[in-house]
Amino acid sequence: MERRMILLGGGVFAGIAIWTLYAFNPNIPGTFPECPVNWLTGIHCPGCGTLRSLHFLLHGNVSEALSYNALMILSIPVLIWMLFRPRWIQSPSAPWAVLGIIVIYTVARNTLFPMLAPGVT
Repeated sequence: MERRMILLGGGVFAGIAIWTLYAFNPNIPGTFPECPVNWLTGIHCPGCGTLRSLHFLLHGNVSEALSYNALMILSIPVLIWMLFRPRWIQSPSAPWAVLGIIVIYTVARNTLFPMLAPGVT
């Protein structure tokens, strides 16, 4: 019974979050708070552009979604796979691999490949 309530609560929360991202455009100033890392440092963190990216993905605009945060969009199939096959993430090297990918992506979007910055086409 408790597990069902947790799943139901999680489902309701996910539904509300998805509806909010679909209904409200994060490109409109003041709709959602700014990224604190970007606001303080001017650096695009690995999560910068995620809300806008998911908003455009929910509206079916994949190319625009990729322009805001390609790593997040490309990670969605992996995240879904992890829900059904979580055993592989118990590997001691899995967190290090994820951390490495995130660090490389962050450095790349801020230095080598500025086209990976949110909204740059």
